[in-house]
Amino acid sequence: MDFTLLGACFAAFFCGGLIKGIAGMGLPLTAIAFMTQFIELSIAVPLLVIPILITNAIQAMNGGNFFRLLRQFWLLIFSACITTFLGVNILERVDPFYLLITLGCIVTIYALINLFAVRVIINSKHHNWLSPLTGTFAGIMSGMTGVIAIPTVLYLQALQLSKDLFVQASGIIFFIGGLCLLLALQLGGHFNPSNLSVSCLAMFPAVVGSYFGRKLRQFIPEERFRNIIFIFLVLTGLNLIRKAFS
Repeated sequence: MDFTLLGACFAAFFCGGLIKGIAGMGLPLTAIAFMTQFIELSIAVPLLVIPILITNAIQAMNGGNFFRLLRQFWLLIFSACITTFLGVNILERVDPFYLLITLGCIVTIYALINLFAVRVIINSKHHNWLSPLTGTFAGIMSGMTGVIAIPTVLYLQALQLSKDLFVQASGIIFFIGGLCLLLALQLGGHFNPSNLSVSCLAMFPAVVGSYFGRKLRQFIPEERFRNIIFIFLVLTGLNLIRKAFS
C-alpha cells in the first residue's frame, strides 16, 4: 500500500473515531464506507480488526455489567460468531459488485433509520428467537463487510436498554465479534504482515479522532452533528451503490 492510500486510510479511521467520540459508535461503519471509495472491500475489511478490538474492549469493560450482559446476549453473540465465518467465505467468493451494493444499502438504511429517528420496540418475550436471528444476520454482515453494527444496534435500541447498558452491551458484542472476525480472516488467508501492521497503526488516528470527537461533543449539539453525519452517510451509501454500477 503506497503512502497516498495509507494516508487516505488513516483519514478514514480518524473520521470514524471522530464519529465514535461524538455518537458513541460508528467507527467501523464510517471507516469502511470511506475506505471503499478508493480500495477494494476485501482489502479494507482486515484493516478494521485491531481498531475494532481495542476500542470495544475498553467499552465492554466499562459499566460493571459485563457478565450480566454476556448471559443476556449469549445467543446473539454465539450465532454472530458462527456466521462470521460464513460472511468471510462470501467475501472471498462473491463478485465485488454485489458486496458493494450490500454495503451501500446497509450504510444508507442505517443512516436513514437514525436520521428519521425510527424507533421499534421489542417485547422481551421475543428475545429467545430474535436474539439468535439478529446474531446470524450480524455475523454474516461482519464477515462480508467488517460491520457488525447492523442489525445489532437496531435490536439493542428496540429493547430500550438504558444508555449505559446499551453502550456496554454493544461494546461486548462488537469486541467478541471482532475476535471471531480476526480468526475468520486469519483462517481465510486475508491477514499478512502488511495489512496487520496497517491495522495496528490505524488504531492511532482512530483514538485521536475519538478524543477530538469527545471534545467536540461539548461545543456542538450532538443531535445536530449526528444529523449532519447521517446525511453524509446516506450520500456515501448511495455513492457506493453508484460505484458498483460504474
